Amino acid sequence: MGGPLVLALGADAPFLGQQPDYFAAEADAGIAAVRAQIEAMPVPSNTYLLAVGMGDPVAIDGADWTSEVLAPLRRAFAFATGAARKLRASGDRGSIVFLLPSSALLSDGPPSARSVLLRALLGMAEALRAELGASPVRASIVFHAVGEDPIELGARLEHAVAERPMYSLSADLDGARIRGYFAPLFAAIDAAGAGPPLPDIGPMAMVYDLDWVGTRRS
Repeated sequence: MGGPLVLALGADAPFLGQQPDYFAAEADAGIAAVRAQIEAMPVPSNTYLLAVGMGDPVAIDGADWTSEVLAPLRRAFAFATGAARKLRASGDRGSIVFLLPSSALLSDGPPSARSVLLRALLGMAEALRAELGASPVRASIVFHAVGEDPIELGARLEHAVAERPMYSLSADLDGARIRGYFAPLFAAIDAAGAGPPLPDIGPMAMVYDLDWVGTRRS
């Protein structure tokens, strides 16, 4: 098997050394084209890594939602689902790793287009993991922090590829901070009435089927 195939989103995506192969596609390539490019690659990899940088937290009022959210989200979706299709077709034990800033989970800053993108990528990773189910392909989420030692991050990535955990937390995501964030959310859920059940929205993939974004459904 070849080394990890990496899609870097943003110029400030963590540097992963010289070993990975960086995936490149035309800037305007559609989701189907990117998937097809991954599936047609002659030397398969059993590790696919989406590396996302911290980015610039542009205020929501001044955001260009197409370039700052929709375009990278579509690119990430095409890469992750293309990797999942290739790995499932091969039947190999593979890994799809989302390397995300810790602010994708817990953000101390004001709402921004970047925070929307990061939270959407986190949701995408969780949905992909659920869809892979009992297949030999696993999706892991590795969080990285501002100023994290590249050697330490590299070691955590190696562990994520080898052991395929659900999460690998950066040092700034400690237990107290996580509990402090989620405690009021759980309390609000407990205080809320059960209400009517949610409608059946079909397979989770339909929620993230970005091929349909901006098109009219018949």
